[in-house]
This record gives sequence, C-alpha cells and structure tokens, in this order.
Amino acid sequence: MACWTVATIPVVAQERLPVPAPAAQRQAERSLRDANKAAYASKWSSEKLALAKTLLERARKRQDDEVGQFVAYQEARQLAAQASNVDLALEAARECAARFQVAMYPLAIEALTIAGKVPRGLSELRILVHTCLRTAQEAADAEDTDSAGKAVALASNLARPLKDATLLAAVATRNNQVNETKAWLARVANARPKLQVTPDDAISHRLLGQYEALRHANWEVGLEHLASADDADLKALALRDRSAPVAADDQTALADSWWDLAEHLDGVMRQNARQRALTWYEKAAKGDVPLLGKARMSERLAALRVERLTCDWLPGDDHSFFDADQDSSFSEGCITIRPTAGFMSSVRLTRFPYDVDGVSVRVRPGQGPKVQAYLAYEPQKECVLYDRDQGLVAAAWQSKPLDWEHRIWNPPNNAAEIWMTVILVASEAVIYIDGVEIGRVPTKLRNLESISLDACLGAVQFDQIKVHRKPW
Repeated sequence: MACWTVATIPVVAQERLPVPAPAAQRQAERSLRDANKAAYASKWSSEKLALAKTLLERARKRQDDEVGQFVAYQEARQLAAQASNVDLALEAARECAARFQVAMYPLAIEALTIAGKVPRGLSELRILVHTCLRTAQEAADAEDTDSAGKAVALASNLARPLKDATLLAAVATRNNQVNETKAWLARVANARPKLQVTPDDAISHRLLGQYEALRHANWEVGLEHLASADDADLKALALRDRSAPVAADDQTALADSWWDLAEHLDGVMRQNARQRALTWYEKAAKGDVPLLGKARMSERLAALRVERLTCDWLPGDDHSFFDADQDSSFSEGCITIRPTAGFMSSVRLTRFPYDVDGVSVRVRPGQGPKVQAYLAYEPQKECVLYDRDQGLVAAAWQSKPLDWEHRIWNPPNNAAEIWMTVILVASEAVIYIDGVEIGRVPTKLRNLESISLDACLGAVQFDQIKVHRKPW
C-alpha cells in the first residue's frame, strides 16, 4: 500500500495586516501595469494566465512589501479570472484574505463574475456553475449571506443556457438554503453580542444552541449553549449528553430522548437529532442493554443506519466531476482504470455543486492475481481498499507519509463485486462494506473535498457512484 508520497507544507499562523491605503494601492498598481503592458493588453488568455501565476508567486514572497503584496494578490486574482482559471483566482482571493484584513467572499464573487463574462464551452460553464454553488455554501457557512446570495444569483444566470434540470434544481435548493440561513441569522443576530454583556441570558443560549447543534450538528458548541437554555427539556437533554453517560441503559435512555425530540422537529434539525440518537444507540449497543429495551433499540438502530446510508445521497457520476489520467476511461457512469504506465492510476472526483461528507461506489476488480482497488476519501492519508492477493477489504489510515500503521480489515462477501461506503460522523469516518459497518476511523475531516478512485496492478471498474450531501 506504499503507493503514495506526501509533501507537507508547514502553515505559520500570523496576524492579518490592514489593507493598504487606496492611494498607495493605485501607485503600486500603475507601476505593475506599466511593467507588464504587453500582457495586460494581450487578447490571449495564456499570457494573462502566465502573468497571474507570476504575480501570485511574487505575492507569496513579498513579505517585506505589504502594498506590493496586496496589489499582486488582487491583480493575480483578476487576471486569472479573465483567463478562465477560476481555481487560481479563488486561490489568490483566499490567500489575500488570509494575509490582509479583507473579506474573502466578496473577492471570490468578483472573480466569479469576471470569469462568467468570458466565453466558454458548455462543460466549462457547468464547472463554473458548480464552483458558484460551492462558494455560496462556503459563504453561508461563514455567515456571509450577502455574498452567498450573489453567488447563487450568478449560478442561476450561468445555468440557464445549459437547460440541465438537475443543475437548475441544485441552484433552487441552494437558494432556499441561503434564504433559510438568512432567517436563522436574523434570529440569532443579537444573541452573541447579548451574551457578551449578559453571559447568563437563557434565550440567547437556546437560540445559539439550536443553531449550532440542531442546524449545523456542531454538538460541542451547541450543547454548551443548550445546557444554559431557557427551555427546560432542551437544557436537561443537553446536560445529560454533556455528562457522557457510560452505562448502557443510561446511554439508551439518552438516545431515546433525542429520538423523541426529533419527532417534534422537521428538515435538517430532525435529521441531526435522529443522528445524535444514533450516536448514543451505537455506544449503548456495545454494552449490556436490559432485555426490555434491546428490541426497541435494535429496531431504531436499523432504521437510523438505513437513514445514514439512504438520506441525501445523490448521483456522483457526472462526467464533469472527474479529473482522469491517461489510464482511465469513462462510459455511461462507469469508470475503468487500467494502470499501464505506472504502479498506480487514479481518477479524482471534485467540483461537486454541494458539500459532500460521504461517498459510495461499487467496485469490480479485474482478474489480476495482485490487483488492488482503492477508494481514497482523503487521498494519500485515509482510504478503503480491496487487495485480491490478501483476500480482504480494509480501511487504512496513516499519521505519517508512507506509514500505514492503522487498519481495519474484513473479508468481502463477493470479491467480484464490492460496495465501499464512507460517511463522516462527528470526528469519525464510518466504513461500510456491502452495506454493513466494519469499523470507524478517527478523522479531522468535515467535508470530502477530493475523492480518489485508484487501481494498482490490474484493471478495476467503478460505478454506481453516489455522494452524500452534507446537511446544511
């Protein structure tokens, strides 16, 4: 399994700098444009892109020239957008916002708007729509609903020429989600500042607790607020949860309470409450549960596990999601990887129009005696694999490059057809083989940003690909 190498880049925390004065920016911008007149005047996107890359590298190195660094980031962002390289434009925006006291998402919206005016093919337009929708969700998660709304509006305008019903539905769904977030933020707008003045304000604690725990499944923060809420039932439930009961009957009773609460909720809040119940039922199932409650718990466990594997799963076999190498082919939702040029060949799934926290795929390995098939949900660090030579399916993860010191393994039911599923739950990746949980892997992931399908030492087919849309 030592097929990958990992380059680690140290991240140094630093305070964000104030934005340079407008006059200083204009002077630095004039000097920069005068020095690169040909590239700025060129009609060729390749020249603009080359300059954008140069300026981004310059910005990263100019730690002693804050004005020049800020302007280089801004010009790199705009030039990359004009050259249709949205990823580079957003990278420049993100780095600029990390270095200076400027909001990230207005910079991103400006770059996306510039890119949207550049003529492009339908497949590239589809990718740009996906990027707008992802940016909308990121902005809403960061509570910048103004930028989120602009990103959705831009996605809507760009998606119309595609006449893709699925994509238009995704735009409409994201618009509803942004509006719902706006409504929630209006409810909690005064809660945080009020708690700074009045730390014991129970209404503010309840609003923030519902927002964090039940809406965003941010349980650590949410339960802390709910434990001080003005709702007696929610407060008691949060206090019991935070006490982390260890007896199986207490864990079962706590899970029952989350289940009962969910019956009075709807939408994502209902789903999150039920999944919290599942967390405690699964802990209780490992202990000595009284016979009277065992049948009910088993029934609810089965229902909640099915929900985890069936709710919010969407097709992930859109061709535009894939970055394939020369050893792979795509046909009618099936990816075939034939590693000929090297030890391992890969196809990456990226650019989803929504945040993803799970992936499921059917794997059909070829007949090579040593063929290996990988579903890498965090490429180069965490994966599920099938190894024909050893006759096992395993979840594997590492804390050091090339050192796969952890494994959970299980024999496949049928080596010719294996269903691999991963879904993130709290701080764990839950691994399923053929619909049955085989183990859990500790992880820091909150989303699956880039999923990799890999083949080693023989051909492998991947199909029936689905991704799990993370609850809003």
